[in-house]
Amino acid sequence: MADEEIKTPKKKLRTPEEASIDPAAQQMLKLADELGLSTAFSRADLMSACPIGSAGLCCDLCGMGPCRMTKDGMTGVCGATVDTIQARNFIRAVAAGSAALDAYWLPFSGNRQFKQAPRIIVALGRPSANTLLGNDAPISALRGKFHDRRGVKVMPTFHPAYLLREPDRKRDTWSDLKLVIAELSRLGIASPNPARG
Repeated sequence: MADEEIKTPKKKLRTPEEASIDPAAQQMLKLADELGLSTAFSRADLMSACPIGSAGLCCDLCGMGPCRMTKDGMTGVCGATVDTIQARNFIRAVAAGSAALDAYWLPFSGNRQFKQAPRIIVALGRPSANTLLGNDAPISALRGKFHDRRGVKVMPTFHPAYLLREPDRKRDTWSDLKLVIAELSRLGIASPNPARG
């Protein structure tokens, strides 16, 4: 037995036919394999079990996962990194106006899980803005200017659900977002879509 080599079993990747019943998807999966590109299917097949959310890094709302990522360098089935998943979870909490927002704020205030704290946060709606800023002011009084929270600039603006009810306030929200884009530019960070007037 000492002479025998102990081999770990190789993970079997699904064939394109096993991954999808759609001929077009099968063709794309074959092409991705030929080009050496990873896909959600190949990443899922290669992923091993790990502690579930022990570091708060799970994206449990994803339709492809959860991936249960635990350290930097890991990539989820959808292609997201640890930092991306943490940012997504934080944005969900802000958008929902979560009362537990301070628990999501901790990674930005010195927790070692983040490589870099955000420079700007856009708070969507009064609950998010009030929780982040620690006040009870109406959103109309908060929006239109940056506020400081532990060295991070916070731009409160109207929540998308409010804009559906009050479409005339979209112009105000766009003004707020243009301020964010200008500040990103000032900081040397390229915005995904430049402001158009």
